[in-house]
Amino acid sequence: EAYVYAARAATELGKWPELHELYAKFGKKYPNSLQRPHMDLYEAAALLMDGHAVESLPMLGAISRSDTYQDVKADALYYLGYHKMTKIQEDYKAAMQFYDESIRLYPRELSCVTAARCAIHLRNWTRAEILLERALRDFPAGKPGALKEASRLLPTVMKELAKLN
Repeated sequence: EAYVYAARAATELGKWPELHELYAKFGKKYPNSLQRPHMDLYEAAALLMDGHAVESLPMLGAISRSDTYQDVKADALYYLGYHKMTKIQEDYKAAMQFYDESIRLYPRELSCVTAARCAIHLRNWTRAEILLERALRDFPAGKPGALKEASRLLPTVMKELAKLN
């Protein structure tokens, strides 16, 4: 489990070279570990964030379709959605599908807020409101940055919803 915690920390800090090194060591030392899906996810995420989408996307797709832990599948879907939402792709409809499936499997505050940002791009104000309120309501002790962003975005979404009525 120490490798998984270290890999999670490296992912959150964006330390991709350290994560690649951890993944290689883990694979050699524990090739059949029950923690392997987590490590595969972190390596795929690191590859994506490090600009290696060609290598990462097949890994993330395989993880999202595999018979593994729900949180791992949800995170793989989150990263696939992230890829679709970036400036390279800007396919917000496809991204929203990945985010919705991720949240259905294993909701987290960050996935709710990121999906809300995607819904805002799609001008789906009702969906954005639901997601932002869910992040604030269901994850009061969640990641402060995500909750702060939800609190910041919610008034804007509410104003847009008021314009529709």
